[in-house]
Amino acid sequence: MTKLQLSADEYRLFIVIPEDGKSLGNVTARSKVGFAKGRYRTAKDGLLDKHLIVRARGGGGAIKRAAVAESSDIEIDHVNGFATVKPPVAESKLYTPLLKTLSGSWGEDRGFTPITIEDVANLGRRETGGKWTRPDLVAVGVTVFDFVPTVLFDVITFEVKPADQVNVVAVYEALSHRRAATHAFVLIHVPSVLSDSMKKNVGIVVKTAAEHGIGVITFAEPDDYESWNTRVDAVRVDSPAEQVNSFVQSNISLDGQRLVADAVKRLRRGDSLLQAAEVDSSDDDVVSSAPAEFRL
Repeated sequence: MTKLQLSADEYRLFIVIPEDGKSLGNVTARSKVGFAKGRYRTAKDGLLDKHLIVRARGGGGAIKRAAVAESSDIEIDHVNGFATVKPPVAESKLYTPLLKTLSGSWGEDRGFTPITIEDVANLGRRETGGKWTRPDLVAVGVTVFDFVPTVLFDVITFEVKPADQVNVVAVYEALSHRRAATHAFVLIHVPSVLSDSMKKNVGIVVKTAAEHGIGVITFAEPDDYESWNTRVDAVRVDSPAEQVNSFVQSNISLDGQRLVADAVKRLRRGDSLLQAAEVDSSDDDVVSSAPAEFRL
């Protein structure tokens, strides 16, 4: 069975067509997507060829979503029985499921135990050193290895890009964050139906990122680690301690700062990793933003 793929224009056109099977006129549809006639016709013909839409009765070239059989490889709205694809996801809506996956399966795979992991994209008027020095997500924690006794203290930044904002600017944003971190990643949302049409742009980002030691991870679903693909890993750098300290102080929440400070004290005392990865149960005001199994 062939996996369904859409061009960017086909995707944009399809999501403006009513989900309940009602028809949409050509003029209205073209106005909604802002395409010139030729571009609109190409996108429309592509959707017709893929049996995602059909011509509506009544003339005028109106279109509507196609009714799809259960055996089809096309995703179905089971309430109405019409073809469907997931609409674009706003960047801010990606943060919460990404945080969950980063602090769970992703951290486990890397041997990384988060002390705190936070959404820092919206810090209001807090001074963080400039627009490009503020990442979207930050993870502070420790990394251990199977065959090396060293325990590394890591500050990892993440620049999140939705499917319609993929370009090399993301790499330079991540590079700016890394001046006060140990690793920097770009997280790119690549919906399954757009994986082919996004391949070129993602490839350019990956190539540029590799030249600068920036990591790139693509994902189809932010909360499904099986859909994540590390296209290039981030190179670890030893940023000046004073810059890392200032970054944590400027970007991490007060609760997160307390967790980090407590873990650092424990590590200085030579406590084991597990001891450093426990919050004093008597402190009810400090809550890790990592899941319970990773709570420090």
